[in-house]
Amino acid sequence: MPTAKALEIHGFVPWESVDVLRSGEGYYLQPAKPYELLRQALERSSRVAVTKFAWSGRERLGLLRVRENVIVLHAAGGQGA
Repeated sequence: MPTAKALEIHGFVPWESVDVLRSGEGYYLQPAKPYELLRQALERSSRVAVTKFAWSGRERLGLLRVRENVIVLHAAGGQGA
């Protein structure tokens, strides 16, 4: 069973290359020190992180992006997480 509190980053892509219409509903991640460096790197590079995460006992693909100085997780494929 996948770990419910882990995000596995698989790569980074330019924000412009993401089809925002296919991005699922956004979930704001709770601010935490471990994510601060990631937030800064994403913000400075104008990139999003392609990630794998666990939700309701299954692994899903998603995108992490910065919005208003907070990391937002979007489930891939427009299905919401």
